[in-house]
Amino acid sequence: MKKQTLAAIVGGTVLALGVAGAGTYLIISHNSRSGQTTIVSSDEPSGSSSSSLVEGTNKITSGGTYTFTGTISSGKISVDTTEAVTIVLNNVAITSSDGAAIKCQENTNVTVELVGENKITANNDNDGINSEGDLIIAGDGSLTINAADDGIHADGMLTVENGTLNITAHEGLEATYVKIDRGNITIKATDDAINAGAKSDKYSVKIEINGGNITIDMGQGDTDAIDSNGDLIINGGTINITAQSPFDFDGTGQLNGGTVTVNGQTITELTNQFGGGMGGFMPGGGQAEANGQSPTNGQAPSGERPAIQSDGQKQSRTRTTTQ
Repeated sequence: MKKQTLAAIVGGTVLALGVAGAGTYLIISHNSRSGQTTIVSSDEPSGSSSSSLVEGTNKITSGGTYTFTGTISSGKISVDTTEAVTIVLNNVAITSSDGAAIKCQENTNVTVELVGENKITANNDNDGINSEGDLIIAGDGSLTINAADDGIHADGMLTVENGTLNITAHEGLEATYVKIDRGNITIKATDDAINAGAKSDKYSVKIEINGGNITIDMGQGDTDAIDSNGDLIINGGTINITAQSPFDFDGTGQLNGGTVTVNGQTITELTNQFGGGMGGFMPGGGQAEANGQSPTNGQAPSGERPAIQSDGQKQSRTRTTTQ
């Protein structure tokens, strides 16, 4: 087995050198107050590393599995490689005010594996986790996210394979393609709890729920619990929604399995709200004004946003994310 070299370097000076496992790693400590930068890199995708988080940017530049522990009050984990990366969060607490707490650059393929209890706080209109590529959430641990913007955002495909997620954010889960297979997910959102919109041409816009226990508690006003600018397919799982507008989809909506409860009532079909707001879901399977469609004159009902623009595309909010 090839030996792994670990070096902690500040200002070009090697502070510590060790040997373990496979692959070669370079770790550069960075403290935001002193202007240092943390970089973790591997020379081969099969490598692995374990590191205590430090203040500033903990940057991964090569593929492999990286386990992080500890607490930081001003920093992030950054991924800048197209090789497959697994980030293991093992009882981690990250507070970030400058970009997402975990930031994955374009074309990245990242799995975040949860071990123990983890917490992310993202301030200043930032996401908790932001990927410009694909993202998988896995593991048996938990992650609590308090984010000023999205809890977890992926431009490509966002897959929740397992884990316990407790998200309080503007939007909870957002991607071009959101796929939920397992896990315990609780979302409190002020916009959309689960949202799919075209951010990548690799995937068709879709929300697919195959399993898991999902609880959604929406804020008042122009909000949707599950909002897809394409298809919405529910094949399984237990979903409990408290919202004025539970569903909004522009493509096909299918309820093929699982148990879905909206405002205390179990439903057997998806009602399409097209924008929700104050004219949203009514107990007993009722539809929003104009049978869930926007009026023919293009004006939304009182208290709702216009659902369809003249070009046939659903309106979306302008989103700014600090990198």
